Amino acid sequence: MPDPTGRWIGRGQWQCPVCGTVNPEDRERCQGCGESVRPSFDEPIRPPDPADIIGRSKQREGEKSDR
Repeated sequence: MPDPTGRWIGRGQWQCPVCGTVNPEDRERCQGCGESVRPSFDEPIRPPDPADIIGRSKQREGEKSDR
């Protein structure tokens, strides 16, 4: 599975969808967790959305759904 892609939040900054760290545009991977990658430069800037920062906790990754 490919690494999740961050989102642009302003000129020169992108946010990690896994841990919420704001990274400078020259970082290709998240400096907080290293689990996400910088979005492509042609992606539009999006305003913050709380639903974007759901994250993948290490505990939840091992849990199974009851559904």
